[in-house]
Amino acid sequence: MSKLPYCVFRAHRTCRTTVLVFAVSVFLSCGLVKPALKERQNSIDDVINAVSAGRYVSAYKEMKSIDVSGMDDQQRTAVDFMGAFLGYKTGNYREAVSGFRELLRRQSGLQDYVNWYLANSYVGLGDFKRALPYLRTIAADYTESVFYTRSVELRARCLSALKLYGDARSVYAGYITMPSFYGRVPAMLAGIAALDMSMGDLRGGIENYAEVYSRFPASRYAAIAFSALAAVTDTSKLKIDHYQMARLLMSDGRYRDAVGHLRSAINEAPPGVVRDRTVQMYRDLGIAYFNTGRYNDAVRALRAAIRYDTAKRSYAEVLFWLGKSYLKLGQTDYATNTFVQVAYMDGTYAPMAMYRLSAIYGQSNDTGREKRWLVKLAGTNTPLALSAYWHLGWMSYTSGDFKEAIGYFKKLKGSEYSDWYDSMKADYWIAKTLLKQGRSDKANAAFFRIANSMPLGYYTVMANMWIGVNTLSYDPNSVDVAEPSHVGPGFAYHYSRYRLLKSLGMETDAMCELSSLIQSRLTPGEALLLCRELYANGDYYHSLSVARLRLGDMLQTFTGAAVPVWYYSYPSGYAYIIKNYADRYGLDPVVVYSIILQESKYKPDAVSGSGALGIMQIMPFTGARIARDISLIPFSVPMLLDPQINIGIGIWYFKQLMVRYKGNYVLSLAAYNAGTKAVDKWLAASDACNTDEFIEEIPFDETRHYVKAIIADIAAYTMVYGGDFSLGKHIYMEGSFLKGCGK
Repeated sequence: MSKLPYCVFRAHRTCRTTVLVFAVSVFLSCGLVKPALKERQNSIDDVINAVSAGRYVSAYKEMKSIDVSGMDDQQRTAVDFMGAFLGYKTGNYREAVSGFRELLRRQSGLQDYVNWYLANSYVGLGDFKRALPYLRTIAADYTESVFYTRSVELRARCLSALKLYGDARSVYAGYITMPSFYGRVPAMLAGIAALDMSMGDLRGGIENYAEVYSRFPASRYAAIAFSALAAVTDTSKLKIDHYQMARLLMSDGRYRDAVGHLRSAINEAPPGVVRDRTVQMYRDLGIAYFNTGRYNDAVRALRAAIRYDTAKRSYAEVLFWLGKSYLKLGQTDYATNTFVQVAYMDGTYAPMAMYRLSAIYGQSNDTGREKRWLVKLAGTNTPLALSAYWHLGWMSYTSGDFKEAIGYFKKLKGSEYSDWYDSMKADYWIAKTLLKQGRSDKANAAFFRIANSMPLGYYTVMANMWIGVNTLSYDPNSVDVAEPSHVGPGFAYHYSRYRLLKSLGMETDAMCELSSLIQSRLTPGEALLLCRELYANGDYYHSLSVARLRLGDMLQTFTGAAVPVWYYSYPSGYAYIIKNYADRYGLDPVVVYSIILQESKYKPDAVSGSGALGIMQIMPFTGARIARDISLIPFSVPMLLDPQINIGIGIWYFKQLMVRYKGNYVLSLAAYNAGTKAVDKWLAASDACNTDEFIEEIPFDETRHYVKAIIADIAAYTMVYGGDFSLGKHIYMEGSFLKGCGK
């Protein structure tokens, strides 16, 4: 595990003292490692490791062998808690009940956990009546507990098991409208429906199940509700608004499920249904088909919507989606004609159609028509006009019309819709255009302004390289961190439990407490304290998440209180593993850190939508091929979730890309994201003369942003941790790669 620099350690010295004020309790983790006998200490460590890995049976057996004689009250309480917990996890409920009841008498520091597991142990024994008082205690006295909502639902289920259906229904009804239970409404409604059925209120049960099915179709309880309804009634006769259900499913991204409901809505629509609703149903069916890749079906549905839309209220929207469907089918002429119709209509879809038309003509190298539509788009005064300003400026820049280029870049910077990134981008390319005009003094002055601006970004880094002076540095002696004088009770409550549960190996419960912490309103001092704790425990993913979510505004400067935030936002996690492999393959660790930051944000079990796994996001087939090449036998896909294996494979793969592209980081990074075939194709077609020009012309938005982000991250890592990595040297492409340099 990597260590933080001294300035960050110093920044949290008082924080650590503050934590001890509220964390010194009978459950301090150090209580588990105090026994003088080495054998006992090793046994306790084995138990904790087994619990962390989910091996409860082996942990239970090891726990039985621990000699508790000679332990102080703190140590004995911690061991007894773990013993009772393992009794519950292994199905030894009577033993668990005995242990947890004893802990209740001692008034330990985790009363909500003791009550929860004691109640669940009674449930395991089938003694629902004895579980009820402990669940009531949690709901009444521990509203901040992670078990608060679960205790209410379990109490209702226990009452139901005792056939006290009315009481169980009252429990659900009493809590369902409370804000804390907002996310549990489908489950509680389904519970109320089941209780209605049990009490013989068939009508009430059907109504409540139908509400679950229709209001929450994206919930897993919708399927439960439909099965229950199918068992007692003819579901085709239920008054279910299939169209509304489809809209809810589409808002959740479940287009495939929405298709069935939309077709049912269309088929069940009475002859006198309002035409506007028919148009909307066919329109949404076309959109759902489009988003599931069924483009021919999308065309048919959208054409049907046009037939019904005699008033042309949704005409522009339907035509726009029809054009997109034609484009996906490769029917460019139909798509072009459709988009042209939309472009001359009023409304929000006209600028979108203009943008599509400019892209179509750009891909076919029809520069005249591309520019014509971009000029029209630039005159719309919409957010999409930013794209028009940029592309028009770029076309002028690459064609040598530098005066016009500067004009468009200035419009990009001055637009009411532009953000800091658009402004930096415009300023940078104005400076580059000034260089092309031979106005080097003004260009260098512009580069210097960009290089000294914050927040740190891609254009800041590129401006630094153009002026040849590194402005990305800081004086360690400038660190002057304001120490938090106290932490709030809410933070103390969850933080002390997180530390304890983590030390006991109870990862699931610990993560529940951590989630409550992250979602709460943390003060800057509390956020810094939490970042340090997470970082020290090797949880770099959550550490940087807290830093950027709660302290991101502090990344505007690199002095004073902001310095620790930079370290947490740019972690050097798994430093030993990364340095070992980086040294072996001749790479700089800061590049690997930056790749990991973009790929997974240091989340070891990250899984992408395309199936890439682990901290460096390796595709399974790529991992299997590389495993054969490096003799990693036997290999299995789950091994990619092991950071050491994933990092080793990722670095080896990146090194092969570096060899292929003669040590150039830009091309290697692009290939790591998009593949070598795409990069080779871009190189062959590029007329760029400089590295920055090539990057701007990368056709894939994702890859272009990926390369820019990593260049900025590499600069940030170099600034934060020091080192002599020369970014300019490694991304320089002129001459050896770019054929445009000879023009």
